[in-house]
Amino acid sequence: MLSSEEKEMDNSKANILEQNIKMLEAGITLQDYIKKEEEIKIDGDTKIYNEYGFFVVYNKTKQLYLLDGGNNPSGFTMSITIHQFFVTNDGCGNPYMHKHYMEGDNLILVFWRYDKQKYASMQQLKEHIESYYDSMGETYYDFIVKMQDSSYTKKDRTQGYNSYYKGKSKESGQRKTIEEPVTQQPEKTKSMAAALLHLESKSKFLYNFLNAIVDLLIKPLPIFIWMLVDKGINLFAGANVIQSTFTFISNIIAAYIASIMVYVILLFVVQIIKLFVCTYKPLVIHFKAFDIIIKLSRKKILSGDDRELKELLYEHERIIEERKEKRENSKSRAYERKEQRELQELEFAQKEYERAKDSAQRNRDSAEYNFKKAREGGTLFSSAETKREEAKRDARRAEYDEQNARYYEERIKAKKRSLGIKDE
Repeated sequence: MLSSEEKEMDNSKANILEQNIKMLEAGITLQDYIKKEEEIKIDGDTKIYNEYGFFVVYNKTKQLYLLDGGNNPSGFTMSITIHQFFVTNDGCGNPYMHKHYMEGDNLILVFWRYDKQKYASMQQLKEHIESYYDSMGETYYDFIVKMQDSSYTKKDRTQGYNSYYKGKSKESGQRKTIEEPVTQQPEKTKSMAAALLHLESKSKFLYNFLNAIVDLLIKPLPIFIWMLVDKGINLFAGANVIQSTFTFISNIIAAYIASIMVYVILLFVVQIIKLFVCTYKPLVIHFKAFDIIIKLSRKKILSGDDRELKELLYEHERIIEERKEKRENSKSRAYERKEQRELQELEFAQKEYERAKDSAQRNRDSAEYNFKKAREGGTLFSSAETKREEAKRDARRAEYDEQNARYYEERIKAKKRSLGIKDE
């Protein structure tokens, strides 16, 4: 369970997010957004807003709009879109966004929250937003394409059209000259890391499955090399070249399969030990081949111009952080449960210690009384021998209770050491 501090922090973030969304739903100018951006960000970013809906930058002066956001991995965030396409013109495609911002056009940022009671999907909400703004104007994509093709209308938009414009005409697919140079869409980065990021975006299950398979093939390599070197296997045994080649291949394959089996057995043994010894039971494998490849390419990706790939990288890092946070929370809960059990066991041991001490004292007192009566010759209803037997019985009970008291006293000391409680 989350601690009270963590709950308060989550509630505080949720309240701030709700207040910010309400403010953005009412609409603010881009200038006001830039002034309030640090207050609007959650954990230093605006990514979380994409999970709740879309945002529109509407140019009221020229009746143009740009729609972005949403829970699609390719959707840009408010901070990226506003800074890269309007404020600094550091983005790709349409240069008029920055031009209109610099000319002082009335640019309004409006957030559209997704309501599952009204819309069956995010896509349906997006279509509704487009329909609403199309009734008042056109997209920046329409605006720039019309400059190159006067016959173009909004009805000519292709499915999944690029709202930022790639600099290609609708008919020929070739770039045409317009009033200002149009920045070309950056070429897609082609690398192993890029392919892995796209794979993770399309199917997290397949990414994790293949990651595990590659791990299983790579991590036994030290064991495989040790088997070949230490065991002194004659790799080229055979009477002729054909037999030697066949023996070599067979020995290599057999040693590699054996190393994989040894690795799996080691993982199994480690898990068994964790189940009986460790507080946090699940097996944790920290080094994953695909994640390492992406991490090694991080600097190259961030220094490139592929905005989509950067977003995928940020999403990948967010998933890793969430996985790490989930693991840390699970560890924290496991240690909290262990501490709670030990506190309960300490409380039980203290009660049993007090009970055993009291019982031992009562039995000692009873034994002394019965020995006294036996020396006096018994009582009116019991003989001296009977009283002597009762005294011995009580003495044995007292000794048993004292042993119990000593046992629970040691238990109390051990539990206090485990919990870090010092004796007063």
